[in-house]
Amino acid sequence: MAESMSDEELMAALSLSPASALSDEELMARLGPVGTPFQGAAETAMTVGSSMISEPVAGLVGIGGRVANAALNQPQDDAQIIDSVRQGLTYQPRTQTGQRYVQNVAGALQPIGEALEYVEKGLGDAVYNVTGSPALAAGAQTIPTLAGSALGLGGGRALARADIPSLNDMSKAARRRKATPEDIRAIEAGETQTVGKRIEDGRIARDKPERSAQNQGVDDGVIGMIRTASKADKANMRRMIGMVERGLKNRRFAALNPPSRVVGDQIAGLYKHVAEVNKKSGKAVNRVAEGLKGKSVDYRPAVDGFLSSLDKMGIKFDGSKVSFRNSDIQGLRGLELITKKVISRMADVDNVDAYKVHQLKRFLDESIKYGKTTEGLGGRLEVALRKLRADLDNALDSTFDEYNKVNSIFAETRSVLDGLESSVSKKIDFDGPNVDRALGIESRKLLSNYASGNEQLGALDELVEVANKYTDTRALEPPNEKLPPPAPGPKFDGDLISQVTFFTELNRLFPQSFKNTFQGDIEKALDNVGRRGWEGVKDAAIDEGVKAVRGKFRNEEKLIEALKGLLAESSQP
Repeated sequence: MAESMSDEELMAALSLSPASALSDEELMARLGPVGTPFQGAAETAMTVGSSMISEPVAGLVGIGGRVANAALNQPQDDAQIIDSVRQGLTYQPRTQTGQRYVQNVAGALQPIGEALEYVEKGLGDAVYNVTGSPALAAGAQTIPTLAGSALGLGGGRALARADIPSLNDMSKAARRRKATPEDIRAIEAGETQTVGKRIEDGRIARDKPERSAQNQGVDDGVIGMIRTASKADKANMRRMIGMVERGLKNRRFAALNPPSRVVGDQIAGLYKHVAEVNKKSGKAVNRVAEGLKGKSVDYRPAVDGFLSSLDKMGIKFDGSKVSFRNSDIQGLRGLELITKKVISRMADVDNVDAYKVHQLKRFLDESIKYGKTTEGLGGRLEVALRKLRADLDNALDSTFDEYNKVNSIFAETRSVLDGLESSVSKKIDFDGPNVDRALGIESRKLLSNYASGNEQLGALDELVEVANKYTDTRALEPPNEKLPPPAPGPKFDGDLISQVTFFTELNRLFPQSFKNTFQGDIEKALDNVGRRGWEGVKDAAIDEGVKAVRGKFRNEEKLIEALKGLLAESSQP
């Protein structure tokens, strides 16, 4: 039911300029006389009284048709007859004041109608499940109507249903003011104060899908965010709603497929693409390196720098032998062995070409990885080895352009992969079958106060950037005249933060169960007991309990439909 107008809004509507959609005379003719408060009160009483009679009468008229149709297994078409009888027997206020009073009363009584409808449906379903008879189920659905009428509630239900002329609807065209540039900017930006509004023919109009979502309790900030979401983001949000809708009917599916899995699937896809680029670029580096055999490169500055670093650590050279006596790593057998092997690989200085420098660089990669996982490599020795590796790499890059081209891609993609892996839980197996689910759950940190949230955000930004940068990897493929080069892949056109925000809102709107929701939030409160004290924890527990109870009685079907309308292709961008 439309909102009623305040006296100020009505006066403003009646004093509109001739440039408005309706003239003052046309508006007055459509709205009727203003009327006095006494007239408004009298008309309200007449409307309420007549509706108390019209509701049971209309219900009785429809019972026969409803039961008969159910017995014959025919579609129920008695709703139109019931509405016609109800409207015909319900007094319609003639004055603006009466219309406004009736709308206010109807709005207050609307929950009664919704409650009776809920009881009707539940009772009908219960009777059908027990008896299997559509006729008995249809008859049972009429019991709440008759009982409500006997208790005096029928009038409230009928009034909530009544098609009372709406001042807002009647003067809607006249009240739409021309949108200013600031209005347009704010609406296009999805600012919270503009939720429920849209631009139509250069004027500000109501946005019904957004209002419907508001009425179902969707957060205004989320609605504004959806308005500005890309097509790709909206498509993924619709996927999330589909998962929620299916999960409401199947608990196992809900447990295995939280909405966050849609986000995790995209992150996993981006990671897989970048990993594939890294693999191809690594093979390309090796192919180019094969052509460096016999070619010289000035690697001596890199070697001299490394030996200087070892000297500062107290590692000495006596002829062809290395002495660790009184050095920083004396007695650390694993680190001593790594150092000896690296020096041994550099010893054959007479036959070193660019290809062997490339091989030494690869050996250093493996040595560093092995040393960190098995020998506790770290400190100044790790720094010296990494610097040696970087200096050798720079020597090759600055000398051979083709090597530099493919090697830069390899280094960039490897850095992005390492960055994402270090920003998420160490328990995540990026090669596992459920990596999308794990990454989706992990992505919740983006909106939390976790210290790793900012690190993860930066890693994801780099992942998206590099994935989009290297959609075309044809230059990394080995030349093959018989096969056409592969087509470039699609670019990622989405905003992971918006999608994370949306599935977080879905978790709030559709808690999987009262127990899980309540228990989870109580545990969060207990984590903060030292900071907030037990009184604060108690208050938080009560608040979260109330939210959970409300969630059990939310009309989930209407909420899902409201969200679908909000994300429809035809909704405002």
